[in-house]
Amino acid sequence: MIAGARPLERELPVGKIDQRFSGEELADEATAQALRELLRELAEAARSDDTEPVAAHTAPGRREA
Repeated sequence: MIAGARPLERELPVGKIDQRFSGEELADEATAQALRELLRELAEAARSDDTEPVAAHTAPGRREA
């Protein structure tokens, strides 16, 4: 997990996402299923201990002041 990052499952609970996007907003079931799978993969990655912490000064998109 990236240092200082919040656990994904707290931010994006898969059940809530399924409820929010399962109706008219995502009529295409294939799209809804792909979103569910992606969110589960992201949640698993967030729980994984295999990742290296990223220092703030090397994080992508960070600019020096």
